[in-house]
Amino acid sequence: MGRSPLAQAVDNLAQQTFSLADADLDRKWDWLGYEEGVRFAFFRTCEQLNGLAASLAYQRSQTNPLSIAQHLLSDYHAAFRDLQAIILGISDQQAEQVPAEGQWPARTALLHTIQAERAFYGVTYYAIQRERSSGALPLELSDEDWEAMWPSDPFKQLKESGSFSQSMGYYDALHRRVIDDLADIRRDELSAPVVFWESENLPVSFRLGRFSSHMRQHTIQIEKTLADLGLAPGEVRRLLRLAYAALAKVEGAAIGEPGLGATECQVLAEEIDARTSEILQVVNG
Repeated sequence: MGRSPLAQAVDNLAQQTFSLADADLDRKWDWLGYEEGVRFAFFRTCEQLNGLAASLAYQRSQTNPLSIAQHLLSDYHAAFRDLQAIILGISDQQAEQVPAEGQWPARTALLHTIQAERAFYGVTYYAIQRERSSGALPLELSDEDWEAMWPSDPFKQLKESGSFSQSMGYYDALHRRVIDDLADIRRDELSAPVVFWESENLPVSFRLGRFSSHMRQHTIQIEKTLADLGLAPGEVRRLLRLAYAALAKVEGAAIGEPGLGATECQVLAEEIDARTSEILQVVNG
């Protein structure tokens, strides 16, 4: 899963506007008679993203429907985009702040999520490779095979001294690796056993679902932490969260078929970039 022009356009919109005050959203921005101010520019963006997502989902259903694994990975991707929206604008220093005694700062929660996800990925990917080898590989992933998955991987150093933003950059790359490497899992492979810490070997289908649920668990934790620190989102960050959710639907429809809707996505990306410029012109006068 690459970083598409559409994703770049939404990211640019977010980076350029997340610090706007609620009062900025009341500034005049008209569209076909809608006089709801700048905030309506964000709703138009969400409407267009959701419309494109619906169109691509229909196209996909008619030609090459999402597999069960791809549906689960789509939910995982939606969780990742939600996390991005939650931490939008949070500085490395703010991510180190402890909200209360015994509670994790945002950076600790993020690193825990990354560490768990590396493990989820490793054991799941290995279980699929074993299934495809017709059982020629041992049931359990060895330490040697685990290390071979991560040549020159910087996670250990990142955990010790990396910043919050560096950790999120690493997570972005890991997230794309998970989707790229697991998107081709077939229905008959979902029942393959995965050896992990649980008291019984759970199937690949369970592990795929855990990617999303575990991330959402700690996204909620980070959201609560930020609120306790007085960093709860204002209106514009709430609007951007909706935009990221809609973007995730577009991207989820294309898992396993990366070229789907490339032209439509490019056109919308250009329109969002133009709208971002309009918003900045209005706000900056």
